[in-house]
Amino acid sequence: RLKIVPNLVDGGGWFVRKTVGNKPAIISNGMHQVQYCGKGYVEVDIDVEMSPMAKHMLNLVKPLSRSIALDLAFVIEGQLENELPERLLGGVRLI
Repeated sequence: RLKIVPNLVDGGGWFVRKTVGNKPAIISNGMHQVQYCGKGYVEVDIDVEMSPMAKHMLNLVKPLSRSIALDLAFVIEGQLENELPERLLGGVRLI
């Protein structure tokens, strides 16, 4: 239920912007992940190389990595009424 929300802030051109998009996606669909839970924290390890789509997007963006700024936000998908609205777990800007 871990969801990623990408946003290409700068660079990459029209093609990369359309490929990366800015629509939320559930990470567990097609990607191997391992979750660790402890007192006060949750850790999720994601193997991007296992997903053909994620691997394609990574290979597309990687050569342009010196000329783009990409924001990635992470949320837990709300499935029940008491889990809504979804709230940001964390985010990162890749430059």
